[in-house]
Amino acid sequence: MIQALLYSNFIKLASNKFAFVIKVFIRACYITIRWDRRLHQNYLRFSTRYNFDNSLFILEFDFKNVLYYKISNIYKSHTDKNIVFNLNNYPEKNIQFVIVGLFRKKVIIIPIAS
Repeated sequence: MIQALLYSNFIKLASNKFAFVIKVFIRACYITIRWDRRLHQNYLRFSTRYNFDNSLFILEFDFKNVLYYKISNIYKSHTDKNIVFNLNNYPEKNIQFVIVGLFRKKVIIIPIAS
């Protein structure tokens, strides 16, 4: 079944991106008034093996002074604390997890064992 291209779909997509940019801007304004602006890792938990019938990868994390997270071209705001990732849709063996702070960036490479 072919889904019709509707103008409302484009408006919804644009409004979601605009809301994300506004959240990041407000968070950046909040971080600028803090004394310590460095990225702090509270915890980062993941399994190096596949979970749930070799398809899902669960990543739990918490960082301080972060604007947003990026994992495989998926942008998450600072309020999201975990990601469930389907490995069948991701052909690479390493996952690149990027944490973006105010004028700082941290890249974590997560190896996935078969």
